[in-house]
Amino acid sequence: MKNIILISGLLLTAGFLFTKNKVKNVIADYESIFKQLKIKLAGIKNLNISNGQLTARVTLNITNPTTTNLGLDTNSYVTLKKLLFYTESGKYIGEALPNISNIQLPAQQTITSPEIPVIVPLNNNAINVGFELLTNSKNLQVKAEIEAFNTTYTI
Repeated sequence: MKNIILISGLLLTAGFLFTKNKVKNVIADYESIFKQLKIKLAGIKNLNISNGQLTARVTLNITNPTTTNLGLDTNSYVTLKKLLFYTESGKYIGEALPNISNIQLPAQQTITSPEIPVIVPLNNNAINVGFELLTNSKNLQVKAEIEAFNTTYTI
């Protein structure tokens, strides 16, 4: 009886250690992919100014330059939480909160996101920001915050 309990305990411990190591490797793989993703603004539609804010819908080109597919329903373990928009010179414009968790990024390919609503509060800089959006939108900088396994990555 003692041998059965001892063997069962050893098997459970080995299974736990194997699973823990496997999860650690998966997280490391995701981290490596996230650090290499490229995000560019693909387009801006429905630009509107009302109620003290500028609203628009943007699409993004997201490129996975790695040889690893990031193509799975992540069950909210990996979520695109926030997009931050900056002018070409680095001035903060606004943000979007897409909260997308079904991320499909094939290896060495670029995908275009669905339209994401953006709200920019208008302040003293409104004229400059509006002019930048209308005339130079292709050069806007986009940073994304991706939350994976309770860790936030900015790319």
